[in-house]
Amino acid sequence: MNYITTIGLEVHVQLKTRSKMFC
Repeated sequence: MNYITTIGLEVHVQLKTRSKMFC
């Protein structure tokens, strides 16, 4: 895994948890 994929993965997880909190 390189730098960009790691950041993209972190953003994806953050968006998932955030949408869970708002639901």
